[in-house]
Amino acid sequence: MNDSTPARNANARPPRYSRTSKEWPCVFGTDFMRDQIDPRIKDEWAASRADKPKWGDLRTTFRREHCSAVNPWGSETCPFKPEECAIAFLKAVQQSLGARNAHAYFVRVARASGSYRADQSVEMKAQKARMRTQEDEDE
Repeated sequence: MNDSTPARNANARPPRYSRTSKEWPCVFGTDFMRDQIDPRIKDEWAASRADKPKWGDLRTTFRREHCSAVNPWGSETCPFKPEECAIAFLKAVQQSLGARNAHAYFVRVARASGSYRADQSVEMKAQKARMRTQEDEDE
């Protein structure tokens, strides 16, 4: 073994889902999410399904399918408030509760809602740009 090559420790690898939580950390770390959205999802899931929600899978899927469509560059330049994204997460979970495989259907719902909100964000940015030009012309 070469002295310049360090031994690889398989246990020292980063977590499997670290990329999505580093790029889109905004929505799931908020107090609004923990205090308002999570308990509501837990109650609604228990009322309509026998299995338990896989929180890590739901959040990673939401980041990968929804957040990456809305803003592929990460949370810093996202046009939406974290509370709006938390409500989008809640709605996606609610829509998927009636499906036979709620987690699989959640992927489709998160992807579709992300595309829809990405279109909204483009329109929001264009509207803000129009408002700025009008203000500049008025001055």
